[in-house]
Amino acid sequence: MHSPLLFLDFNDPSDAPFIASKLDAMIRPPEIGNESSQVLSFFLDSVRNPNWFTAFLIKNRALQAPRIIETAMFGVLALLMLLVSCFNYITIALGSASRRLREIGIRKTTGAEKNQLVLQFMTENLLICLVALVGGIIFAWGFTIPFMNSMVHTSFEIQPGYLGNGAFWVFLIGLLVTIGVLSGSYHAFYVSSFQPVEILRGSRKLGEKKSLTRALTTIQFILTIITISFATFASSIDEKLTAGDWGYEPDNILVLPVINREHFTQLKHEASQLANVEMVAGARDHVGANRVRLSVMVEGVEKKSYYYGVGPDYLDTIGLEVMEGRLFSEAHTADDSSSVVINQTFAKQMGWEISLGQTIRIDDHNYSVVGVIEDFLLQPFAGMEEPVIFAVASADVFNSLAVRVMDEMSLTAVASLKGIWQTNFPEVEFSYYPQTEVFQADSLKGLSVFMGYIAIFALLISCMGLFGMASQKAAQRMKEVGIRKSMGASASHLIYIVNREFLVMLGIATAIATPLCYFTFSNTFLRYAAVDVPQSMAPYIVANILVFGVAAISLSLQSIKLIKIIPAHVLRVD
Repeated sequence: MHSPLLFLDFNDPSDAPFIASKLDAMIRPPEIGNESSQVLSFFLDSVRNPNWFTAFLIKNRALQAPRIIETAMFGVLALLMLLVSCFNYITIALGSASRRLREIGIRKTTGAEKNQLVLQFMTENLLICLVALVGGIIFAWGFTIPFMNSMVHTSFEIQPGYLGNGAFWVFLIGLLVTIGVLSGSYHAFYVSSFQPVEILRGSRKLGEKKSLTRALTTIQFILTIITISFATFASSIDEKLTAGDWGYEPDNILVLPVINREHFTQLKHEASQLANVEMVAGARDHVGANRVRLSVMVEGVEKKSYYYGVGPDYLDTIGLEVMEGRLFSEAHTADDSSSVVINQTFAKQMGWEISLGQTIRIDDHNYSVVGVIEDFLLQPFAGMEEPVIFAVASADVFNSLAVRVMDEMSLTAVASLKGIWQTNFPEVEFSYYPQTEVFQADSLKGLSVFMGYIAIFALLISCMGLFGMASQKAAQRMKEVGIRKSMGASASHLIYIVNREFLVMLGIATAIATPLCYFTFSNTFLRYAAVDVPQSMAPYIVANILVFGVAAISLSLQSIKLIKIIPAHVLRVD
């Protein structure tokens, strides 16, 4: 297999477009009988500044690039939280503005113009948003970003140096102005339009447009249920995807990244001498960590298959089970250079009753099948039933060292390997991971934990708005409750009368959010998984129970005050 990468060092980066335009002239005509491997085009990929829309698609890239789905997922999270916060703030702002109606009426009678009042409200709103922005930056810098980097294993990490990026501050200022204006415009223009006579007479109340606050609160809870549903869904799916049989035993395998042939050779030689190490092998494409999909020719037919370039003892080290023939080994080095091992699915898809001796053409070389292994787990969403080809690769291209250790000696083995590493390569930081965590980069576990914290914040923000609305309603309905209580209304009836409006809003939010989440996550999301993941309503039930539970606590604090009031006190005319 030839390396698909060629590194170019430009004196002037602006020359890149010109060089890229000349690359197509280097395309050679296809070889006769090997048309499937024809190069269609070349393109340049910046190592330092990758194209976010295409760089993650490049296999064996020198440096990993962020995937669009990761960026989009966190962007959606941020948007959900922002919307919840804005809707909540508008709801609370409308309530607080009701206590300033008399101030507004007096100011308008003394000559204040509508534009002055609008400017006052908008300035106050922007100052509040500015304080929130500064607090958010401090909180993100000190807690959220370090926590996310430790919990969510993505192809990139957020560095603290982002505060020195000018574009970042332009974005924040734009966000501040946008959120400040949008969240404050309604109550600023609406309240400032009231006539002073109506306000001072008491004939104009801010709570007249109940439909708006009801809609805002309902939307808050829809977004909150969606966020919590995704967190619980991701957690449950992660466990199902990585549970069960992997096709081999990963518990006592350690994986170390290697830099070059010298690095690999030295580590392998010394690691194999350790008493608590059973086997050591190298690979360019490590099982679970990375894989290459290519076109091969079998019996004149083009076929897509996953390809792994590995060392002679790699399959034994990983512990893949052989069904027919043999695996690669040091004893068959000469033969193995023109041999491949395939998995059960490859042989099944080709319809071979006898796979041994069959010929597979890769690029311009023919390879003979010498062994068939049982299917194994490639990736959580890929499952096990995918065609796979293993071939022996040169140690020059190895980037992983697989070490099988004794179960009871794994910690000792790690310490020994670290000592070997630091003795021979002190300039390179020691790193490794157990094979049981090989899927962690694609795992939803870290994301689900982080989502859980986001969901808690969303829930608290929504319930703050609900608590504020309940407080306003309680203050407005004191006399009504006093009259009902004096006429013999029970505590349970009073609680129902006061809170039924909120129960209706929660019911509407549940009716909208739950089916939306179910069809989006369970149907659409899992459609792209090759594995059979049982669908369950549990994540959505949990989300609704949490929302209703916290909402009930918020409402109960106000309900207790109402059922404890003394009718004579609230009905007394001063």
